[in-house]
Amino acid sequence: MLELISSGTVFGLVIGMMLFEGLVLTLHGRRSQRGMTARDLWPNLLAGVGLLAAALTVARGGDPRLAGSLMFVALLAHLLDLRLRWRL
Repeated sequence: MLELISSGTVFGLVIGMMLFEGLVLTLHGRRSQRGMTARDLWPNLLAGVGLLAAALTVARGGDPRLAGSLMFVALLAHLLDLRLRWRL
């Protein structure tokens, strides 16, 4: 298990599953007119994907600037998600 984490494999698998989940939920929502809209779903998913991609970059010994950029993208997606959910 430690090898899966330190090599980054687990991060890549989880990113793939999250993107697949987003695709399935988006298609289901469009066809059935039920569930979350893409507007509500994707900012939250992209925030998580950004953090996992940053972790993947670090685990594989990638450029720290790329990891920082991915974390910044995750922050922007998170802030967008908060803005969309904010109720006064």
